[in-house]
Amino acid sequence: MLEVKMLINDNDLVQLESSGTVSRDGWGLGTNPIEQACGPAVYSKKVLLSLASCRYLDSTGVEWLLRCHKRFAMAGGKLIIHSVAPVVSQILKIMRMDLVLNLAENETQARSLLEGAAGGNH
Repeated sequence: MLEVKMLINDNDLVQLESSGTVSRDGWGLGTNPIEQACGPAVYSKKVLLSLASCRYLDSTGVEWLLRCHKRFAMAGGKLIIHSVAPVVSQILKIMRMDLVLNLAENETQARSLLEGAAGGNH
């Protein structure tokens, strides 16, 4: 089961930590773990999502990440996924999601990506 917990909600920046399995089996139909943790207005914010404690990702989890990425882009926000557990990172790279999603090695790099986005560089 996927659990998303809000660590920080500071105006425009939200930090989230997730744990469990990134799979549609991990949450109810028609629900979104990020929305459940933060509310629907979250998509207009900059969000750092740690996947350090996620040990499994399947194709439905990848689909969810892609949908979230798109919703953030459409609402003017940005989702940066960081500190991805090795086995999950391997799956994302095999599926070439590193070319689509905003992925960072760690929180420091994720924050740098946000600063680059604020300057229009990314």
